[in-house]
Amino acid sequence: MTVFTMPPKNRQQGVATLLFSIIVLLLVTFVSLSTTKPIISETKITNNTIRAKLAFEAAEAGLAEAISALNNGNRPYDSNDNPNGGVFDNRLDSPSGDPLSFDSLSGEIKNGANIISSFFVSVDKNLFIRSEGYSDDKSLTKVILVQVGAENILPNVPENPLISKGAISFGGTGIIYNPEGATTTWTGNGAAVQGDFETQIADPSKNEYPDCLEKAFDCLLVPASTKSGSDAQIGVDIIENDSTLANLDTDEFFKNFTGYNMADFKSYKVTQFTAPTNYQFGEIIWYEGDLALQEKIGCEVANINAYTAPDSYYVGDGFTACETEGARESLKPVTLVVTGDLRINAGAFVYGIVIVLGDLVKANGTAQVVGAIAVNGESDVTGTLDLWYNSRVLSKINDDAGVYIISGGWRDFE
Repeated sequence: MTVFTMPPKNRQQGVATLLFSIIVLLLVTFVSLSTTKPIISETKITNNTIRAKLAFEAAEAGLAEAISALNNGNRPYDSNDNPNGGVFDNRLDSPSGDPLSFDSLSGEIKNGANIISSFFVSVDKNLFIRSEGYSDDKSLTKVILVQVGAENILPNVPENPLISKGAISFGGTGIIYNPEGATTTWTGNGAAVQGDFETQIADPSKNEYPDCLEKAFDCLLVPASTKSGSDAQIGVDIIENDSTLANLDTDEFFKNFTGYNMADFKSYKVTQFTAPTNYQFGEIIWYEGDLALQEKIGCEVANINAYTAPDSYYVGDGFTACETEGARESLKPVTLVVTGDLRINAGAFVYGIVIVLGDLVKANGTAQVVGAIAVNGESDVTGTLDLWYNSRVLSKINDDAGVYIISGGWRDFE
């Protein structure tokens, strides 16, 4: 007879427990995997949000750097659309690999020694700013586009070295130079010549002409009007008896160059109401009364070599002696307004524009002006006054005036 034996009860329970544990473990694994995927996705989203914020903040930082540079007088191009250098002289490909056809600057934002983001800013000749910001790993890029406008001190830049509403008396051994055109003097009255006197203009017979007119101080020069002894030759470079100029009142004369009447200009533009001091630069100076000028002003480099006469017949490359002494940013021309008469004495050297609401009285000794002089009254250009026209100096006055963001000119998309 066969006898059947039942397995022990505890063995059955062990198998059931094992199976149950496996099922529970599988369920826990499934639930864990199901919840991990959203967590990973959420972490990626959070990291991308942080990186996007870093990239956007970097783009804003780049924009701030560009505006700060522009407000400090830096421009990517000069008035003749030539590269201006300075802080924008960084002609590289952007981190995204796209070559840029305009000047740029770049920078990094750090937390200690760690780079957390970076930017690359480009500015074209029309002052259109494009700022790219990048996250720490360059995986995300944000772009800000801004159009800015310039605060012009001289919306109507003079085109002649000397402008005088009243009569002009030429004399002494001074020379008026205009290497950028065919005229040197514009007056609303007549011009009288005495003593030794000369004007020089761009030489149209040279091969470099007229291309050399595109840069300041770049053309070869040729005498235009001269007087030696009793022999006087007044050339067509001296424009006399212009009734349009003669009929302007004082405020109209002033506004013709600055775009402001005198009261508004004093209120909103002037930075100094005292006489200029030696080696002063970049100021808009309003001086009440008569002034005897003998200071060297308009160049940041306090070096006598920056205040030496350019070569009388060839300068070249468009830059002044101030700029060739060091960085191009050394040129910081002044705007000097004298409400009375101005006497330019020996040793005076000015980079900038001088606006005289009275008369320009006789200059004593050797003095030089690089830029232009505008006189509301009469002008006595005698002594040894060398007057060089330079559009680069005059346009730099506008560059130093700063910029502003044009309304509606900001966007964060292309």
